[in-house]
Amino acid sequence: MYHYASLIIVPCCTNGTYKGLFGKNAKQLREDRNLPARKNVRNYMDIEELLSVGLSEILTKKEIEINDITGNKPCADSCYRNASQVKSIL
Repeated sequence: MYHYASLIIVPCCTNGTYKGLFGKNAKQLREDRNLPARKNVRNYMDIEELLSVGLSEILTKKEIEINDITGNKPCADSCYRNASQVKSIL
């Protein structure tokens, strides 16, 4: 099964992952790092941050596929939940 993210869900998932890992959404992380509004926060993450985001995304992908999760909010919730789990083990 393939999971297709809508244009709305991509930022929702990104923010869910960032909130779960770092306690802030992408906009807040940009502000904290003094980045322009449209810069990709990942380009300014250290290796540990990048790996934690990647692991969160892998776990989320698995959960979405196994449980056939659909819809923006359920997918964003899955991102947050998995990112929070990754944070708890780091």
